[in-house]
Amino acid sequence: MRNNLLLLALFTLFTTTAFGQIQSAQGKLILTNGQELNGTITHFYDLPSEIILLAPDNTKRNLLPAEVAEIQLSDSRRFLLRDLNSERLVFQLLIGSEKLILLKRETPSPEFYIAKEEQLHKLENNEETLLVNGKRYKKEDNSYIGILNVLMHDRLDLNEKIHKEQDLTALVLAYTSGNVTYYYQPDAKLERKPYWVAYAQYSNYYRDEITTGHSFGYQAGAQYYFSSAGRNSLRFGLDYGNYTFERADIKTYMLTIAYQYDFVKTSKMNAYLMATFFGFGYSEYHDLERNEDQDVYGAAIRIAPGLGFEYRSTEKLSLYAEVNELFVIEGLPKNYSLGIKYAFRK
Repeated sequence: MRNNLLLLALFTLFTTTAFGQIQSAQGKLILTNGQELNGTITHFYDLPSEIILLAPDNTKRNLLPAEVAEIQLSDSRRFLLRDLNSERLVFQLLIGSEKLILLKRETPSPEFYIAKEEQLHKLENNEETLLVNGKRYKKEDNSYIGILNVLMHDRLDLNEKIHKEQDLTALVLAYTSGNVTYYYQPDAKLERKPYWVAYAQYSNYYRDEITTGHSFGYQAGAQYYFSSAGRNSLRFGLDYGNYTFERADIKTYMLTIAYQYDFVKTSKMNAYLMATFFGFGYSEYHDLERNEDQDVYGAAIRIAPGLGFEYRSTEKLSLYAEVNELFVIEGLPKNYSLGIKYAFRK
């Protein structure tokens, strides 16, 4: 199933500048009992049962979604809590009106919903495979069009627009005749708040029947996150490696570049996939049989994937462990790294 709505093609700005997750954002919680709580708010879609509030006096409070009705952030974003499939979830409010509400939920692929008369309706455009004359073809079912036709049945004049309009916000605004109570328009100057992280690690290297002694390395460097609420980052490292083989000892000095994707990200921990894809430097090769030394310079482009877990002991300081070289099955879990990170962010 592919949730890739063609009519949201012009909606990219929402999915790139506004995350359905909230990380250390100033704002207030409006509780179901009417109480309002101000402070720094954190919430992630992959941990839906937790909404964290850090009050101005630095007291921390974990709230259940059942306790919260709405989240209002200082950057003008608003989030509503709604029940979906017996679970209370956080949705970003894009357009609010008396007639209907347009919502977005951040998942690996953003999901869009229309709420009308307290009922949530998911907008989908699923991919299906057809078999014609022995050949397979893929097409999209455009199921969202049928949903919109039903929800907007009282506006027959919009029938053609529903089938042709590619901007969902324009369609909703036309249906409401512009009478909206809230319309989220991302500020072009809204800061994505990228930040740097300094890190240092120890690594153990192992190759079955190749390394004959303790082989290890040290790496220190900087990691760049493209956004404070984002999951993508690049690592730039200075790496020293010491390898012991049957016939040679090798020392390497490399500049490496790696990519990291945090597939689970909460206030206290990250789980991530990473891959080193470029290295440049030189090696000192010592032939044990001939007692000869040789220096070799070069660059290499290859994919060396790994899986990591990071635990934050404080807001800025964290410890992490990684299993490296996932393609080298016989080396698991002996190819590993242990490290420490410090985040430079406000």
